Amino acid sequence: MTDEADVTGRPRDGEQERRGRRYPDAHDVALDVGTGVVVRLYPVGGERDAPWIEVDILEVDTDLDAQFG
Repeated sequence: MTDEADVTGRPRDGEQERRGRRYPDAHDVALDVGTGVVVRLYPVGGERDAPWIEVDILEVDTDLDAQFG
């Protein structure tokens, strides 16, 4: 029988502290409306200094309406 930790890859209750870190409870995700690219990914909960991602899209060199329309 598998439990939630086996399926999700996340530690079971109490394991986070034993391993010396707390994993985020969730992620706050922001998408660029024109391209659908993730431009921000912030951890919610967990360690205060957890890494996060932020991307600036400087230029798009294709017609996205034709590509996805």
